[in-house]
Amino acid sequence: MDGPNPKEDLPPGPTIYRRFGRRIIKILIVVSIFYLIIIFLFTYTRTIIHRYPHHHPPFPPTHQTDLKTHDPSILKTARGYYSYSVGKHISIHEAPTLSGPWLKTGTVLARDSIIAKGDRRAPWAPMTLQVGAMYYCYYAKLPKAGKEYQIRVGRSRSPQGPFVDKQGIDLVEGGGEVVYGSNGDVYAPGGQGVLTDEGEDILYYHYLNKSVSYDFWEARLGYNPLIYVDGWPVAQ
Repeated sequence: MDGPNPKEDLPPGPTIYRRFGRRIIKILIVVSIFYLIIIFLFTYTRTIIHRYPHHHPPFPPTHQTDLKTHDPSILKTARGYYSYSVGKHISIHEAPTLSGPWLKTGTVLARDSIIAKGDRRAPWAPMTLQVGAMYYCYYAKLPKAGKEYQIRVGRSRSPQGPFVDKQGIDLVEGGGEVVYGSNGDVYAPGGQGVLTDEGEDILYYHYLNKSVSYDFWEARLGYNPLIYVDGWPVAQ
C-alpha cells in the first residue's frame, strides 16, 4: 500500500522518556554529591584543643622564613627549660615545664644571618649544654670553602645568648670555634651531641668513612672525649 505507515506516525513510547529521565537524575545526584564533598573539604576546620591558651601555642612562629621546631634540643636549667631548633637563627624558646607554654625568648644568631635559609651551609642540629657558669651551643656547619660539615661551638653566660666564638665574634658574623672537622678517614662530621659520663664530656656525631664510601647510608657513629682549654672544648 502507498498510504502512511501507522508505526512511523506514533510518538516515542513513555518507556523511553522514563529511561532518559532516570539517567538525568542519576547524573545530577552524582554531580551534587561531588560538589558537596568539595565544599566540605575546603570549608572544614579542625579544632585542636590545647591545655594552654590558643594565643600561646606550644611553639609560636619565630620568623616568617624560619622553621618552628625542627630538630630541637632541650636544656634544663634552674629557671626552666630552653629549646634550640634548626633555622637560620637557631631559635630559642623558654618554658617553665616541658608541657609549655613555650615562648620565644631569643636566638643564637642575634639578627638576620648572612647564611641564607635553605642553604645547606646553615647551622644544623644545635645542641646547648651548661658547663659551670657557661653555656655552649654546638652546631654543624658547611663552610663556603669546602663541601663537608664541621662541628662548631659558641658560648655565652646566658642560655639566651649572645653566643660568640673564641675570638669574641658573634656566630651571626660567621664566628664559631671549630671543635671537630674532617680528618684522616673521617669526613663531614655533624649531627652532634654531647654526653656527660662520670664528669667527662663526650662529643658524639655521625660521619662518613673515606675508605668505605661517601654515600649517606654508609654513615658511621663516632665519638671523642672533650677537654676544656681556657674554657673552650677541644676534641681528643
